[in-house]
Formats: sequence, C-alpha cells, structure tokens
Amino acid sequence: MAALTEAINYGDAGLELVIQSLQNESVQLKAVAYKLLHKRKEAGIGQVIAALNPYHYKFFECLTTLSGHTSDVYGIAFSPDGQTIASGSHDKTIKLWNIQTSQLISTLGEGLSSPYALAFSPDGKTLYSNNWNEIKIWDLQKKQEIRILKGHFDAVLSLAVAPDGTLISGSQDKLIYVWEQPRSGKYDVLGEHPCYVWGMNTVKVSLSIDGKILISGSAIDRAIKIWNWKQRQQITTLGNETLGLNNYAPGLSCVAISPDGTIAIAGGENQVDVWDIEKREKIYTLTLEADNKIHSISVSKDGEAFFGGLNNGIIKIWNLFTGEEIHDLEGHSANVMSIAVSPDGKTVVSASIDKTIKIWSIPE
Repeated sequence: MAALTEAINYGDAGLELVIQSLQNESVQLKAVAYKLLHKRKEAGIGQVIAALNPYHYKFFECLTTLSGHTSDVYGIAFSPDGQTIASGSHDKTIKLWNIQTSQLISTLGEGLSSPYALAFSPDGKTLYSNNWNEIKIWDLQKKQEIRILKGHFDAVLSLAVAPDGTLISGSQDKLIYVWEQPRSGKYDVLGEHPCYVWGMNTVKVSLSIDGKILISGSAIDRAIKIWNWKQRQQITTLGNETLGLNNYAPGLSCVAISPDGTIAIAGGENQVDVWDIEKREKIYTLTLEADNKIHSISVSKDGEAFFGGLNNGIIKIWNLFTGEEIHDLEGHSANVMSIAVSPDGKTVVSASIDKTIKIWSIPE
C-alpha cells in the first residue's frame, strides 16, 4: 500500500502502475489506487475513474457514527450544499448535524409526532417536517418553527421538494398535495391512491428531461404512479393497477426514481422491482432472503447504482441497470429506515432504529 502511494509521485510510469492497480484482485489495493487517482487532474484520469463506476462503492466505509437521539431514527435528509444533515427521531426531535465535523448543530422542536419525513428548501434556509397530519416549516437561521401547513387529515408519510421550491406531500389519507408556495398554506390535490401513499421522489430539474416527473407508491394497491405534477396530470401507473400483477405482496414500503427520470424502483417486504418508465415494463426483480425486509431506497447521483436499507441493519448496493449486487455496508444493528445521498454523490448517510446515524464514504 505504501509503495503504491509513493509510486504516484514518479511520473507517467508511476501513474500507470496506480491505474493498473485498479484491476488488482485486492479490494484494499484497488481502494488505495482509486483514492490516489481521484485527486489527480491529468487528462484521461476522469475517464479511468468513470469506467470503474458504480463499483467504486465497494470502497465505501463507515467514517463516523452520530449518536444523540434517544430513540429510533426514522428520517434523514441532506441540505442542498451538502454541509448539513437533518435527522428525525421517535424521540420527538429533529437534529441538525455538521457533516464535516460530525458535530450536533442544534435540536429543533420538542414533543413532535415522530418526524420521519424531512426535506430542505432549494436554498437550504428552510426545513420541512411532518408532525402527524401537519407539516412544520422551520427557519434554519433562527432555528425556530415559522409556519404549520394544514390540509391532510391523516399522517403525512413523505415529503419532496422540487427545484422551484414547490413542496409535495404524501399522506396516509391517500392524497398527494402540491404546495407551490408553501408559506402561503395553499395547496392543490394532485391525486389519490386507494391506500397509504408511502413514498415519493421528484427528479431534480438538472437531471430530468423536463424536470416535471414525480413518482409515488402505494402500500396496499401496490401501484406506482408517475405524475407530471406541474400540469397536475398522471402519466401512467406501473404495477398491480395496470398489469394485474401482485408485485409487492403484501405491501410496498419505499420508492425512488433515477436522476434522469427514466427508471422507477419500488421495494416491499423482501422484493425490489425496477421499472422502465417510458416503456412501462419491468426491467428486473430482486428477491431478498425471506427474513430480509427492505425499508428504504435511494439512488446514486450518477444514476448507476441504488442503495437499499434492510431490517438486518445492512445497506445493500446494486447496479441500477443490471441488478448486480455491488457491496454491503455493514454497521447498523437494526432496521435502516432512511438513506440519503449527498448532492455531490460522494457521501451516503443512513438512519436506523438502533438510534444512530452513520456517514459512509471513501476514506481520505
């Protein structure tokens, strides 16, 4: 390892040796080579690094564990600048953490109703959180609640924020609301699932074809709905409702969408289905061991891999296009309830009912 680190300083020959080490059977050696090359600016190095994706996730390790919550941690979210994470816990608080120092910045609220749905505004100055059937708006500069959004009549289960600042909420009341100017308190009803609306994710404008795609998933009807939320129109339904397939028996627990808006992912119990949205066809199905349940899904920023949080504390990483298993991140001792990827794609954070938050990346 030390010899490889030294070799990078010996011109083209040393650089070539490091590049060749990416093909070595030793994961540790490849990890060292990857980290050395990642810092280089020579022409062509970027292509070498890109060719290794998404398998560079094999080199991810737990950098640190954040402890401070006194009960299960359900929700996690990155700020737009990637410097802060927000966590929501069954201890009825929201905590803000500095991702660089791993230090607690502040604690928001007391007596909240298990804030597990969290989302930052695009400018990073505002945080949205569920509080049973309400949505709280937090001013992060003042560290205080500034508004409560009311409209849903049952538990709010998921939140997403579009690049223009529009807030979208999914609830146990079966409805999806669109809040174009959240602080006004006004909303439109986008649509309805015949049962719980569990998860949703809106594609960022910079990564989607039109910046308008929203995906929502239902726990009981097992349907995945694709929306053009700006036009308040449903594009299609994937799964049980249109194809008559019992895809997620007995239920759907998490959904995600690829950055370019072309692939939908849905997980429930020990099964994950990956769909081509345009063709409306299932690409493949992953079946986990019977006692493994999937609770959370998040897609890498390059759109080449996705992460799944399991009830055994493991985070699995799969190749998005092939379903090939890339790596397991091990460290949590219980259900991984939420996963978030940093805006630059270099860091992953996870929240678990073991009361901790873990930060994963490639060690420097």
